[in-house]
Amino acid sequence: MLGYQQTKALIKPWQFSVKTNYVEIYRRHFVYAEGELDAKKIRVGFEKDRIAQVASFVDTTWQVTPIELLDPVLISRQTHGTNEDREIVDLSLVPEWMVDTLLVVEDRNFYHHYGVSPSAIARALWANLMAGRKVQGGSTLTQQLAKNLLLNDNRKTYLRKIKEAFIALILDYRFSKDAILEAYFNEIYLGQDGGRAIHGFALASKYYFNKLLVNLSPEQFALLTAMVKGPSYYSPTKHADRTRQRRDLVLQLMVSENVITRDEYQLYVSSPMEVDLQKRQGKSRFPSYIQLVERELKALDLQYQNERGLLVFTGLDPVLQKNYQKHFGQSVKKLQTTHKLKDVNGAVVSISLEDGSISALIGDKIHMLMGLIELWMPIEISVR
Repeated sequence: MLGYQQTKALIKPWQFSVKTNYVEIYRRHFVYAEGELDAKKIRVGFEKDRIAQVASFVDTTWQVTPIELLDPVLISRQTHGTNEDREIVDLSLVPEWMVDTLLVVEDRNFYHHYGVSPSAIARALWANLMAGRKVQGGSTLTQQLAKNLLLNDNRKTYLRKIKEAFIALILDYRFSKDAILEAYFNEIYLGQDGGRAIHGFALASKYYFNKLLVNLSPEQFALLTAMVKGPSYYSPTKHADRTRQRRDLVLQLMVSENVITRDEYQLYVSSPMEVDLQKRQGKSRFPSYIQLVERELKALDLQYQNERGLLVFTGLDPVLQKNYQKHFGQSVKKLQTTHKLKDVNGAVVSISLEDGSISALIGDKIHMLMGLIELWMPIEISVR
């Protein structure tokens, strides 16, 4: 559920390895209800198909601990007001080759200008004059961020460009290059899911490929980078041919700047352009549970519908909830058939004996709801 990647040896967060009698996990850094938890290696030992021991790697040795936490499973993310959706990613967790790819395509001199690149503007102006139309843009990555963050004017006018330039200069003066780059990774517009705008590479990777950003292959990230120029114009589902050409161009730039090798380029450029769209269409995976959380939050009168948003940690057991949802409808049909009844309905409530929290909930056999919050379910690993 968390999308960790299986490897033979743990090198970085988001990885796990399976041995004969234990599993090792490199937990990522995450925010929990009590605060931030650092990345760390965790070992879970098994005996007779049950957890026998939990340990964490401290200094240079494994030390037995009574309990360890993994990062929470995101069970719902809802937007409010602007209908913009994004998943925030820390730049330190973004692979270096992804950063290099983006800069090669969008702003090669990002770390060497002050938010605006006069040479890039001059090159673009000359190319456009020679072609008699706009064939090249001169905006830096910082200018693009300025337009996405602070300007609602999408008209291609010189006045808007001047505004972009001034804002880019201010951003470059006020913030570090890494901070600007991280904001870009999280803010750039990369498509539309109905009324929901997909912003940032982290959310786009889940939407288009059903993968975490760190698990994308080079040709998949090349596709997302290609779409930065125009997600509608370079849509992999609506305009496959032109989008593939743009993706292949990004791959060419990657090999020319030694981000990938020539052999890797030949492999990736011949790969089919496949996407696995995860359309939400306004539906939640756990509608009854989310409605309950919404009701409790309203009763608490929390001001959570603001620009900063709110993280809500719940007692949901997503495995148990999925099993109930899978078999509940079958049970209702069986009752109707066995007893020759019509319009049979019901509900399921599962409560944790440890803390009294609700582990799973089904309100009825047909239940749809749109929530407005972000819900997380923490995973505990301990000896039971």
